[in-house]
Amino acid sequence: MNISEIQKERTIILPEKYLVFLANVDAGEDYFFNEFPEEYPDFEGRCWAFYDEPLLSEEVEMIGIGKAPAHQQLALYLKCYQQSTKKGEIHSPEGLISISRVANAFVIAEDDGDFFI
Repeated sequence: MNISEIQKERTIILPEKYLVFLANVDAGEDYFFNEFPEEYPDFEGRCWAFYDEPLLSEEVEMIGIGKAPAHQQLALYLKCYQQSTKKGEIHSPEGLISISRVANAFVIAEDDGDFFI
């Protein structure tokens, strides 16, 4: 499945800047990303392994869920979490947020099991 098909399936339009990055990313290479450059200008950032186009569609084994394409990991974990806890919110760096706000989030990288969306 290519990125255009993923966008259609997920009914999303990804930013052009990300699509350019995706076309040039080296899968398996580590990229550092500082989410708060104004607050921590000297911090190199967390080290993320970004998915290239083939990796976005690669089937991954998810504990308690089964196999699914990598780009769907977060949506499926959220669905499982919501069904098992009956909660409508999750914790985020900004505090509690509605699951519906991130239910169609697009996983583009990971760092030791954490998702970058």
